Amino acid sequence: MSFVDKEQLEPGCAVLLNHKNHAVIGVLADDTDPMVSVMKLEKAPQETYADVGGLDQQIQEIKESVELPLTHPEYYEEMGIKPPKGVILYGCPGTGKTLLAKAVANQTSATFLRIVGSELIQKYLGDGPKMVRELFRVAEENAPVLMATNRIESLDPALIRPGRIDRKIEFPLPDEKTKRRIFQIHTSRMTLSDDVNLEEFILAKDELSGADIKAMCTEAGLLALRERRMRVTMEDFQKSKENVLYRKKEGAPEELYL
Repeated sequence: MSFVDKEQLEPGCAVLLNHKNHAVIGVLADDTDPMVSVMKLEKAPQETYADVGGLDQQIQEIKESVELPLTHPEYYEEMGIKPPKGVILYGCPGTGKTLLAKAVANQTSATFLRIVGSELIQKYLGDGPKMVRELFRVAEENAPVLMATNRIESLDPALIRPGRIDRKIEFPLPDEKTKRRIFQIHTSRMTLSDDVNLEEFILAKDELSGADIKAMCTEAGLLALRERRMRVTMEDFQKSKENVLYRKKEGAPEELYL
């Protein structure tokens, strides 16, 4: 079974197979690493800028550095300047880097690659570096490149020097204004009890990230459902916050997005 044109299938060519029924779903170029090809997300991300709470400055910088060169390259030509080859988003985990990268991919129909560090460690000597080279070749073909990492200090300075990565955009933990906007986004469709006071969480000095706030709202809703209630109470939010902060201390695996 095949989902590609038969004329593209030749003896000895490399193909992508569906892991369940072994149907041919794509043909690989001779120099393409199949491991890199499967990192591409075929479905365009559904996230939009409206899903991002706050981060107005970061959104503006990304629009100028990534979206504008893709949608209106003539503006750069008229100004006589070259658009950035690469942009890196950095900051603490959960501050909106991946969410904003997905929103840009949605807005521009760009290629989105999901990469887990452990996938770059291969069984045979030399396979890992080969995959990294292929990964960057694919990224270069789809320039400008937008990358996101939690630990910019651990990257080789040669990788992020001007000429390769021309724009560095920091994502700090949300301030009170941004927290308020994030809570509004994630509670807009929830039914809250009269005793719920979100300002208590907004003003607290607990270093909640945007992802923490989203998880907190989701878990508060689940706690209410567990007790067969359709209204979320202040106690639900307090318990969910404790659970989110507890899990945060345990840590999570690192991921890099291109």
